[in-house]
Amino acid sequence: RGGNAGETDVLKTDVQLNNARVALYKAMQDAALARASLAEAMGIPGDTSFVASGSLDVPDSLSSAPVVPDSLPGSYDLKMGELQVQKSLLDVEISKREHWPTLSLTGDAGYLSSVDNLRLPPSERLTPLGYSVGVAVELPLFSWGGIGLRIEQREIAANAEALRLRQVSLAQRAELQAVRLQMEATLATFRSLHRTIKNAEDNFILTKAKFAGGGTLSLEVLNAFQLLSDSRLAELQTLAQWHSLQAKLAQLLAH
Repeated sequence: RGGNAGETDVLKTDVQLNNARVALYKAMQDAALARASLAEAMGIPGDTSFVASGSLDVPDSLSSAPVVPDSLPGSYDLKMGELQVQKSLLDVEISKREHWPTLSLTGDAGYLSSVDNLRLPPSERLTPLGYSVGVAVELPLFSWGGIGLRIEQREIAANAEALRLRQVSLAQRAELQAVRLQMEATLATFRSLHRTIKNAEDNFILTKAKFAGGGTLSLEVLNAFQLLSDSRLAELQTLAQWHSLQAKLAQLLAH
């Protein structure tokens, strides 16, 4: 209205205002969804009146990327997979031993007498104690291929468990590699944003000085401040991503 800006500057400012309102509404919506998710995780899905603590301060770990192992040999998933493979191999061995003969040893002992025997003189009585021992051998002569098929079936199951264990190991390696690359990229982004924020601050101070001297419009001051605000917001998002990656890495290492 003062005649110091063109209509295009007014339209651009109006677009920026609408975009800021949309961003504010989305941020409020994201905050509400985050509180609902946190409440559900704490076991109180109907109550979101709690106060979240903590901050996104720059952690000391951002000075360098943490050491990420190449694999997780002691993870629960790998241990369970190894046990499943061992179980499958034992099943194969049990099926193979069905070809072996079965040896059974039986024995019996007892006391047996009669009234007539007891009436006889001790020297003429029959010995009432007795025992018997027997050995039985069973040979699986004809199984009509059933034993061989069971062996083949359990060998296939053992191979499948071994492949599944290999798949879990490769998936964990890939996940660790992805976390490592994301942490390195986040660290590089944070360092770049740190330099960008310093330049944006210098630009904002210089633009304010020029405006105070009448050398530029107030719109340029607002644009410089928006550039600084966007840079700081990007830094906060990078810090949040860094904390999320650290939590994910801790979860992987705990398994």
